[in-house]
Parts: sequence; C-alpha cells; structure tokens
Amino acid sequence: MSSTLRLGKVDQGSMPADKRKFLSVYHASMVPGLQNKLSFRDEGDGQWQPFQEVAGQPVKELQQFLKDAGFMPRASLDGIYGYVTAAAVRLFQEYIRTVEGGDSIGTPDGVAGSNTFSFIEKWKTEKQGTPDFVCQWGRSSSQAGSEEFNKWIALLRKAKDFYIKTPNHILELVNNYPRQSDTLKISDWDTSPETIHLIGIRRNQDASAQRRENDDLFVLLIKGMVFKF
Repeated sequence: MSSTLRLGKVDQGSMPADKRKFLSVYHASMVPGLQNKLSFRDEGDGQWQPFQEVAGQPVKELQQFLKDAGFMPRASLDGIYGYVTAAAVRLFQEYIRTVEGGDSIGTPDGVAGSNTFSFIEKWKTEKQGTPDFVCQWGRSSSQAGSEEFNKWIALLRKAKDFYIKTPNHILELVNNYPRQSDTLKISDWDTSPETIHLIGIRRNQDASAQRRENDDLFVLLIKGMVFKF
C-alpha cells in the first residue's frame, strides 16, 4: 500500500451520516468553541484534520490487522481513521521500536505511511499462522509483573493516597470542577495493574520555557512490563 493513512481518512462509503455525533464522544471535554469542530485534532502537531474519503477499503483493512494482532482488540471496524485507530497505529509503531528493536520505523506518530506499512507486511509474512501474530501486549496472561513494574504500580498507589490526603491547589480545582473533563479527579485514579498506564516525568522543571528542551521521560506500564522513552 503506497498511500498514507492518518486521522480523518475514511473508506469509500463509510462516511458517518452525522459527523458531529461521531466526534461528540471524543470532543465533549473540549471548550465549547472546539466541541463543534467537524475535524480531528492531531496530537502530533495540533493541526485539525477533516474527514476525507479515500478509494477502496484501506482503513478497514488496516483496522482488521490491528485488531487481529492485538493492538486494537475491542474497536469496531468502521473504516474511519479516528482517534482509536491512530492510537492503535502508534502503539504498533512503539511495539516495533521498543519490543522488536525496529528503530527504522522512526518516532511513533500514529500515521500509517509506507514505512509503517512495510513493517505491517513483514509482520504478516513472518508471523501469519503462529502464536506470535498476536503481540505480547494483546495476549492474556496470569503471570505477575516484573519487579520494576510492581514498584511503579506501588508508587502510583502511594501517590494517589498522598494526594487524596493532601491535595495541592491544582488538584483541588480539578476535584471541584463541576463540568465533565478528561482530567480525572483523584478519587477516580485507576491504579490497577491490569490497566495500561503512561506516566510523564518532566525534567529540568526549573528551566524557563525558552531554555527548557523537550527531554521529558515517559514510562509505559503494560501487561506487567515497563518501557521508557
């Protein structure tokens, strides 16, 4: 496949009849001026991507692969490259880079271009019909997490307990905010090891906005494993 697929791309004949309704579940927490936009906000560059129909069924084919390989297990195959599909593509890219050592896939961005599709085709060719076709993250497992994983989960629980008892000013504002928001109240923080956690750690906090480089650390906790990037 040569064409690039990204947020907003829609298979021929799969355009939603009510675009506003389709997006409402994702845009509900945005300020009123943005809730009504009939486009997708790209996390990578902040640009808004409109619905755009493409020939054939390439989006649904991509979704089918992501579902079968365990990167998008519960999503519907609707032929719409929305936020869920973009997140699944980004997860696939991160898996190739982190687990399989495929650095040439580049920085995960949720865009399915020719390079990403080459890794998908390689996956299909080498893993079809084997247990490895389903990624490690997509397999059910009763095994306990690694020692480091368990330490991170314990840290999350301690942080939740600490901030419930001694919330700072920002968290008090969050707790008292009367409207729906994508920022969780402290009591709603989920620290279960079965949940996928992404922890952001800001480094050089005291540096000014003009001087501080983007060197933040992210820790992904998933299926008892720890990945840092």
